Formats: sequence, C-alpha cells, structure tokens
Amino acid sequence: MTKSLIAVSLLACVLGGCAPSASQLANADYGPPISQARAEQIAEALISSNLKDPASARFTWFPIEKGWAFKPWYMGYKYGYKLEGFVNAKNSFGAYAGKRDYWVLFRGEKVVGAGLGL
Repeated sequence: MTKSLIAVSLLACVLGGCAPSASQLANADYGPPISQARAEQIAEALISSNLKDPASARFTWFPIEKGWAFKPWYMGYKYGYKLEGFVNAKNSFGAYAGKRDYWVLFRGEKVVGAGLGL
C-alpha cells in the first residue's frame, strides 16, 4: 500500500511539472498573432499533405488562442497561437475514418509545432 501511494505521489509530481506556471504563461512571448482564416488555411495545407485522399478532408476548427507546446524537458516550452480542431478524411478503402483531433502552433505565419490530440 505504501509503495502504491509513493508511486502515485511521484507520478502526480512528474505530470504536474509538464505544464507552465501561471506566471510563465503571463510573461511568455507568444509572437505576432495570426488571423483565424490564415491559420486555418496553413493548417489545412499542412494536414492535407499527409492524408491518403486530401480532397475528401472535412475540417472543424475551434477559435485560435494563445497556447503552448512542450519541448524536451531541457528546452522548456514553445509559445504561440494554437489552432485546434478535427479532421475527417477518407482512408485507403474509400471510407471516412472518423474525426481525428489535431493542433497547430503558430508564431506569426510560421508553424512551430503540430500534433495529434487536443
């Protein structure tokens, strides 16, 4: 029981260190903003280039907002404007595969991070 409690406590400490503090977020340099329309255009081109049937892609986007991405522990965080949303596209069999969640992090019009999962 004690070992389980120690393991859970250690895991909570490790995971708790994976997000920037409130003061880091308040003082971060997010770079120049990007418009919603331009961010969607760049993100759709980036994501479509990795799809089996790019023409079939259906995108749903959330409003762009200030955000961050975790770099390797020794490098800190990337800050910028984060666009999150869902993409549904056809697979090799011609069927829609279901919505996948994506995010793209921008500094101005430059993509500085992207990934799966919201």
